[in-house]
Amino acid sequence: MSPQLQSSSFQTVESDFFPPGPNPLLNGQVTDLKVLDPTELDAAGNPEVTSLLEVDDEFDVQVTWELTGANTTVTGGYWVLSLYSDDMDGVGAMNGLIAGPAIIPLVLQTPPAVYQYTFQVPPAHATDGPVQAGRNHQPLADRRPERAHGDVRVR
Repeated sequence: MSPQLQSSSFQTVESDFFPPGPNPLLNGQVTDLKVLDPTELDAAGNPEVTSLLEVDDEFDVQVTWELTGANTTVTGGYWVLSLYSDDMDGVGAMNGLIAGPAIIPLVLQTPPAVYQYTFQVPPAHATDGPVQAGRNHQPLADRRPERAHGDVRVR
């Protein structure tokens, strides 16, 4: 069983503009976050979804998110994804950036525009602490991670 997302929405530059109400021009939401153990496979040969990892094993984190709203079809650029861990109790050794940044082109789609990326985390980072995924939107012409706009963390 995958842990529940603590926060799953992110704000775009058009989230608060017209039309008011539940249908903004451009809105985004993280729809799923799975921690996968590639050393344990299910009957179909897929990595097992887990919330418990061996300290010396690699693991994957799969993030799925979507854009909705009328301007989804005209939004371009790049997503810049980074994976962070936070030792919330102050005891775990895994803290800060553990994977990424990954640069993913925005593909024009009709809403909902669904995106997915899987981070592969080497064993050196597989220690205690909850996982967070950072997401940024990047303008079309500039693919440098430090120039990305916005941020979201999913725990």
